[in-house]
Amino acid sequence: MIPFLGGSFRTHMWHHMFSWAFIVFAVVHLYVVLFDSHQYRNGLTSSMISGYKFYQEGDLDHDTWLS
Repeated sequence: MIPFLGGSFRTHMWHHMFSWAFIVFAVVHLYVVLFDSHQYRNGLTSSMISGYKFYQEGDLDHDTWLS
């Protein structure tokens, strides 16, 4: 694999860049999920954690895919 990626140094740099890209993606993803959860407060994020989705009065009338 090392010759394919251009030597030891380049292999190390590719690994380093992808590792940082993954960390940055995880942090940004977590921020966006928490921001969306706080902004819209529709219970989508908490339902992924708890397994229970709450509905407000009148929500189920518009969700035709549930019936």
